[in-house]
Amino acid sequence: MERLLEIQGEIDHAARQLLSGRRAEARLEDLLDDIDRTLVDLARTARHVDSPALREAIDATCRAHARWSCARLGSEEERSAAAVYLESVDALAKAAERRRA
Repeated sequence: MERLLEIQGEIDHAARQLLSGRRAEARLEDLLDDIDRTLVDLARTARHVDSPALREAIDATCRAHARWSCARLGSEEERSAAAVYLESVDALAKAAERRRA
């Protein structure tokens, strides 16, 4: 979570640069990659969280970000492949939830 807060600060800085007319697109792309990696780590950690509500919140956050990431992909082929991947991730998450219940 600390890393996400650090990234938020960096995103705010890059956004201010964009608003002032400076180029920051490459930095924002790097930050999006950092967010992707951080959320993957967070999702792995969620398996060890005792609170079902917190696990669910982490899972929902990671899924929402994954869907957003897929939506920004360039080609229809990329988006289609990502959609198939997300469906399999959803199926795995549901299976894991049934095992926990």
